[in-house]
Amino acid sequence: MLQIGEWAFSVDTAQSYVALTPTGGWSLRIQCERKKVKTSDGLTETLAPKFAIDGLQWEPDGGCWRDLTGLELFQTGAWQGEDEPEASMFVCEPCDVYETNIAVVGHEGTSLQMKIDGSCDVFVDDVHDADVAFIFDGALPVRGVQFRFQAIGANSRDPEGHAKELFARNFSLGGFEEPELKKLGAGTFSVLFRPCSEVRSMDDADPQTGSVDMNCPPEIRILRNSANELLSGMLQHGWLELEGDKALPSLVPGFVDVLEMGGRGSRRASRVVDWLIDQDGVVEVHVTDDDLGAVLDKYW
Repeated sequence: MLQIGEWAFSVDTAQSYVALTPTGGWSLRIQCERKKVKTSDGLTETLAPKFAIDGLQWEPDGGCWRDLTGLELFQTGAWQGEDEPEASMFVCEPCDVYETNIAVVGHEGTSLQMKIDGSCDVFVDDVHDADVAFIFDGALPVRGVQFRFQAIGANSRDPEGHAKELFARNFSLGGFEEPELKKLGAGTFSVLFRPCSEVRSMDDADPQTGSVDMNCPPEIRILRNSANELLSGMLQHGWLELEGDKALPSLVPGFVDVLEMGGRGSRRASRVVDWLIDQDGVVEVHVTDDDLGAVLDKYW
């Protein structure tokens, strides 16, 4: 229910939601059902208010959508937009929102229970004009996380696995259903991770996708994702020859260790090449120390 001044509106749950971005941004929409209301001058208006906030930020830090529970925000004055979050209330026209409290108080199924109050401009009648109080108390469905990405080179063999790797940089896969993948063009995909009502148990890394163990600390996960991308790039450019696709994931943890030993240039590259040649599953390394050193210095 959304209360605006003296008017109360039922919420259209099919068009109301919380949306997430892969980097932790989030937004919400509250669309009300159409309703006839009496104005202060005795007329009847048919209204379907819409409340929206965009540009909110949150750090998932390897968690899932349920971790929004307990979050409280307060906006002093009007929502400015541009590089800041932006909010609006549409009754007859888009209007400003002020002094807003937002609290995520719980979750059930795949919805977040929210309480929002503040004031807004309405400009309908003498009672519902400027600075009118509003309150929302109800559940909003979570749409999930949707984004576009490219899967080229070695990643083109398993775009779904690559999507999971990108997603896992900020979120836990355990809080979401299996990804829904759609090909948009050559090497370009759209993926949607819908929320699941219960936390899914996650196995260790899938040896065919190279996905990083979700039980790793976030900093280790980031390093291993970067190492996996470097190794995939070496494969793509013909610098690295492996016995099969399954050999790459087993190299990632040790590859991180040898890179983290430090150094720069051809000296570090020589150490990396020597280590790779000694690993099971590596057939040959076809790159000079100078060429590999230049790449490592740029990306690691």
